[in-house]
Amino acid sequence: MKIEGISFGEIIVDGRSYHNDIVICGDIVQPWQRMSSHRVELDDIKPHMPEGTVLVVFGTGFGQRVIVSPLVKQYLLGRGIGLIEQETPEAVKTFNELVEKGQMVVAFLHVYC
Repeated sequence: MKIEGISFGEIIVDGRSYHNDIVICGDIVQPWQRMSSHRVELDDIKPHMPEGTVLVVFGTGFGQRVIVSPLVKQYLLGRGIGLIEQETPEAVKTFNELVEKGQMVVAFLHVYC
């Protein structure tokens, strides 16, 4: 799975264009909807966390408007799962680098603000 491009409001994954926030888990790309548009809570990520996840990358938008709640951070770190929060363009680069190295990484990517 490779993210081929990112611009405000669009992300291209394996040749397919998406115009909404997405979660990438293994070979699956799904729309990612949150209870609050600019805050990540446990219920926003739990359905997308398969057994064996070792790292999560959060793309927090182009202006870093998305906030990952302290409970999410505590949940992940308490299970030995690393987390990276970056502006979405940087998160895309990080995700691609990690996947190239064979890491099991889940990406939650906000493609706006």
